[in-house]
This record gives sequence, C-alpha cells and structure tokens, in this order.
Amino acid sequence: MLAVASQSTEMVSLIEAARMLDLDKRTVLGMVRRGQLAGLRIGSRLWRFPRAEVERLAGFAQDARGAVQAATVLPERAIHAVASATQPHATVSR
Repeated sequence: MLAVASQSTEMVSLIEAARMLDLDKRTVLGMVRRGQLAGLRIGSRLWRFPRAEVERLAGFAQDARGAVQAATVLPERAIHAVASATQPHATVSR
C-alpha cells in the first residue's frame, strides 16, 4: 500500500487577502502580476492565496508602517527638544 502525504495549505479569498493587507483588491491582483504574491486563479474570477504568505506580507506591511510612523514622530520630538533647548530661560536676580 502506498501512502500519499497531503500537504494542506490554508487559503484565503481575494477579499480576505485585501482586508488582511489593508489594500484594495486591485492592488492585491497587481502584486500577483508583479510576482510579489503567489495566487491561485480558479476559473475566470476566483482567486485564492496562501494564508501564511498573506500573513507574512501583512506583518511586513505592519512593520513598515511602524517604521514610517517612527520616522515621522521622532523628528518632531527632536525638533521640539531643540526648540525648547534654545528658548531663553528666565533668570532670577537677587
């Protein structure tokens, strides 16, 4: 008897992938065309994507958003620190 191991990969729909990536459906399909995301086309309209890959991309996108947010917040803090450091301080004379 020959046993065949089946590898089951959980798949998500185009709508689910777009929600997970916080992108428009057309953007997700553009990623497929550019080879940035593997997708399986079923018939002429249905798409399925490996959940693990979509989650990986979603995590990368979240990290990138955090880096962008940090890059915009840190300079504001630095500007505030410089501005407050250059303000003349009141002196008390005795």
